[in-house]
Amino acid sequence: MYSATYSADLQYVLSAGADKSVKLWNAIRVASLHVKVAPDNSRKTIRRCTGHLARVSGVDFNQDPSVIASASCDARARLWDLNSVDGCIRVYDVRFGQLNADQMGFPVTSASFSRDCSCILLSTLDSTVLLSTGSCSESTGHKNSEYKVRNCLSNSDSHVSGGSEDVRILIWDLVGSKVVRTL
Repeated sequence: MYSATYSADLQYVLSAGADKSVKLWNAIRVASLHVKVAPDNSRKTIRRCTGHLARVSGVDFNQDPSVIASASCDARARLWDLNSVDGCIRVYDVRFGQLNADQMGFPVTSASFSRDCSCILLSTLDSTVLLSTGSCSESTGHKNSEYKVRNCLSNSDSHVSGGSEDVRILIWDLVGSKVVRTL
C-alpha cells in the first residue's frame, strides 16, 4: 500500500497500491477519535477502481465524499465518481464536443482536492506541482524526482505547501506561483 486516507465524515477509507487500483473500504467511528475498519464481512472492499497502468501512489476524497482523485506512476491523475455505475468521471468540453484527458508526462505522486472541490493539486516526479482547474497553474522550486512527496493546499486554498528531496519545505503563493517561504 502506497497511500491511504479517510473521508471527512470518517465513513470510508481509500487505499492505493502496487496492484494499480484504488480500493474503497467501509469504516466506522467507534470512539471520539478512534477509527478502525468495520468488523465482520464489511471489511471487504465496497468498490475497486481500476484503469491505471502503473502503481497508484496517492488518493484523496472530495468533501462529500462522492469523488475520488487518484495519482499514479503511469503519469495520469484520474477522478472516480462514486455515484456512477462504472465509477468514472468523464470531463466533456461542450464548446468543442470532445472528451478531455490529461497526461502529465511524469509519474503523478499525489492528488489532493481544494476545499471547494473545484481544483485538484497534483505532484509529479519532474519536480512540478500543478493545480488543475481545466487549465493548469504550475509551481516549481523544489526537488521531487525519486520519492513520493505529498503537497497540500492551505485551509483558505491560497497557498500550497510541500516537501523537497533536498530537505526543505516550501510554501507557494497560489496566484503568483512564487515561493513565499522556505523552511
